[in-house]
Amino acid sequence: MRNDSSAANAKRSLREIPKVELHCHLDGALRPATILELGRAQGVRLPADRLPELIRHVQVTKPCTLTECLKVFDLVLPLLQDADSLARAAYELVEDSAQDNIRHLEVRFAPALHGSRGLSTDDAVAAVLRGLARGHARFGVSTGVIVCLLRGLPESRNAAAFESLRRAYGSGVVGLDLAGDESRFPIDAYAKFFERARELGIPATCHAGESRVQEIRAALDLGVARLGHATRLCDDASLLGEVARRGVAIEVNLTSNVRTGSVPSIESHPARTWFEAGIPLSLNTDDRGLFGIDLTHEYDQALLAGFTREELERLANGAMRQAFLPRGAEARA
Repeated sequence: MRNDSSAANAKRSLREIPKVELHCHLDGALRPATILELGRAQGVRLPADRLPELIRHVQVTKPCTLTECLKVFDLVLPLLQDADSLARAAYELVEDSAQDNIRHLEVRFAPALHGSRGLSTDDAVAAVLRGLARGHARFGVSTGVIVCLLRGLPESRNAAAFESLRRAYGSGVVGLDLAGDESRFPIDAYAKFFERARELGIPATCHAGESRVQEIRAALDLGVARLGHATRLCDDASLLGEVARRGVAIEVNLTSNVRTGSVPSIESHPARTWFEAGIPLSLNTDDRGLFGIDLTHEYDQALLAGFTREELERLANGAMRQAFLPRGAEARA
């Protein structure tokens, strides 16, 4: 076991690795202090009015169920229903990413969830892009936005979000995602959005395989370039081999998968198996605010999952090649 001094030195060493993050939810990245400030400013009642007590309500620090984790968003989303709040959240995420030595960040959010006060999906996307641009100018982190569609939302709302994606693609928006409860809402019901994205040359990722390995097969059939989570992939050896042959990348979320109960422990996470099978991987926080972590923490956890420091540097470099960059763009982590 590492003593406190060696652990701190190891953490500093990992922070020095130039990083790329490809799976980071904007609403799940909000700082607890910002949640408190926005609640006070907007007159939104929160479960606590002092930061130490509020943190206990808005951060998940122990394993629970995915449903329990998602309850936190019931507190957060009402605070992100205007353009200024969205822009602030995006800016602060870039600031936090810079402190984590992240050189390139793809942030995803569902614009259809931010219209309760009349904000259009176009305006929500524009607000996030504004905050990211301000953050880039201040901290130098390059960014892209992935627009999330949500399982279970009325089709009209997902269609509006997709149209906002289509209009803003190439102007800061870089790709499509589908998130939500795959056990109740299979990806097949959203196939037309992925097919249209493919026609338009818009790259796609998808939350798939947290509860149903069949969703990974369905996502591959729709031409996704990356998979989010995919923790059930090892349930099907032939499918694992196909993911490797196709070079489809997996967005790995170690802490998130343990806290939501997708895997029992960091040590038993399948990421090492995927790596040895030749599948491209990136390490990600998923929801840094919700879990009270940063990407350096995930690199530290990856050591427990069986990766070496040298392999982590290779993952960091490889993640840039997996990014949804505009055509002709070149960047290095």
